[in-house]
Amino acid sequence: MPLNPTQANSRTEVPIRGMIAMAINGVPAYGPQESDSLNAVEITESDKTGAGFWYGHSGADNVWHVHNPQMGEETVTSDELLGYAMDGFPIYGPLDDDSVGDLDACNGMVVDGNYQYHVRTFEQVDETLEYCNGDSAETNWNYILGCYSGSVDGTEIYDSTTYTLNDDCVPDDTSSTDGPVVVDPTESPSVSPTDGPVVVDPTESPSVSPTDGPVVVDPTKSPSVSPTDGPVVVDPTESPTVSPTKNQESSCLDSPLKVQKYSTCQGVVDADKCSKKKFWSHCRVSCGKCNKCLDSLQKLKLSQKVTIIFEKNGETVTKKKKKFKCKQVKKATNKDDICQNYSDVATSCPKTCGGC
Repeated sequence: MPLNPTQANSRTEVPIRGMIAMAINGVPAYGPQESDSLNAVEITESDKTGAGFWYGHSGADNVWHVHNPQMGEETVTSDELLGYAMDGFPIYGPLDDDSVGDLDACNGMVVDGNYQYHVRTFEQVDETLEYCNGDSAETNWNYILGCYSGSVDGTEIYDSTTYTLNDDCVPDDTSSTDGPVVVDPTESPSVSPTDGPVVVDPTESPSVSPTDGPVVVDPTKSPSVSPTDGPVVVDPTESPTVSPTKNQESSCLDSPLKVQKYSTCQGVVDADKCSKKKFWSHCRVSCGKCNKCLDSLQKLKLSQKVTIIFEKNGETVTKKKKKFKCKQVKKATNKDDICQNYSDVATSCPKTCGGC
């Protein structure tokens, strides 16, 4: 990768599939599409294979990679370095909703005179757009990147199976039975955008094979919860639950839709999770925040398809979907019919359906 990347005169579309960036833990980041051309980030329940898509999976060429910029329930800050794009520019955590509009089509912006990318949260990506095939760099599922602002001509990818190691290279003595690698951010020095990308020499830093398990964040700072672990039980003496009143329960209910990430709504709820907007917007009663009547920020998952009618480029478009967001219902011309006929939608989208 370029050590001192510069913005090109024109933008370059990221590949539909394949490597678009390298995370600082050495795991490649791929584009948002899977080989079947479906969305590999916000995938349907039937397509999930355990925790594979959350922490990455191995492709047809046996390269372990991730599609999803979000690796658990915790959210990184906008000044935390995540990796480097193939054009050499650094990639940082997501901006807040008030600042995300400052990003260009590539998910980039200039900060203190240096260009850098920022990943987006699910809610900041319009996944209803058709993924581009060379037509427009703006219509891309831009979870990680929307396009390249710099040149990728000087970037080379080496196949670890063909790379010739030096004679004095000593193999890593860490076996796959040691469990996941724990990265402590307090011990990993941050790299400023002006330093350029970190070039990893395979002779000095052996690559981690897919059998080593996912790289997880230091549990003392940002606990990682596997989707298969089930709900987290918190000691009530340390994190008291706020009991909602009867009026609160009747006017502001927890969503009945079982979103896997937020399955801990019932019972004791971690107060730290309740401080996060995405969590309490879904678990309003359990977090005692019924006075904040908001639509769920997660995708709704219904057992049957809902007909959504909306206008696009002056034409009426009709789609039948099981999985969608409240904002899509809000834009639908048949919003009233959806809210009236589907109680799950009305409960999870009270603001859209006039229930606040």
